Amino acid sequence: MTIYEAMTAPYEDIGMQEAEGRIPAETVCIYPPDIPVLIPGEIIRKEDMEEIRRA
Repeated sequence: MTIYEAMTAPYEDIGMQEAEGRIPAETVCIYPPDIPVLIPGEIIRKEDMEEIRRA
């Protein structure tokens, strides 16, 4: 899925525990240093969720 498709597709708000295997509609960044962990269009992996939880 392209970034444009992900950002313009219908979406729903869900909790982190349900996010694995889904596609984010928005960029997810860890701050500092504000580096993107997830970008729209990619599939959320278990490793991504672990990195976000550690932040």
